[in-house]
Amino acid sequence: MDKIDTEKFDIKTLRVEMIERGWYSHDRLSGFGWGDGYGYSFWFERWDWHGKMGIKVVFHTSTDDMNRIDEIIRNAAKMALDAWEKHQDTVPTQVADGSVIVDPFMTQLYNGSWGMASDP
Repeated sequence: MDKIDTEKFDIKTLRVEMIERGWYSHDRLSGFGWGDGYGYSFWFERWDWHGKMGIKVVFHTSTDDMNRIDEIIRNAAKMALDAWEKHQDTVPTQVADGSVIVDPFMTQLYNGSWGMASDP
């Protein structure tokens, strides 16, 4: 599938473009965990990784600045698309500081080194 420019589309269209690439999204506006204020959280996730089912990969962004909602959705899309391109033989995971690294446990499962059956 063609690469997409995350800046090209309005947010609704970007989310649809991501669905067409296998990425599902959800968001939450909440006061829970944000001190005296509120915050917005956004996720892109998928339940397969390069054709292997059962491998869940999730990317998350958040902000307490409601003027940055579009920005963080675009950032999550970029993170997901970059990981899809860069991690074709490994499974990425997002860590607490927001960076993306190889998940060694899921990568071993993905590559079948722990006896996970291949998809038919």
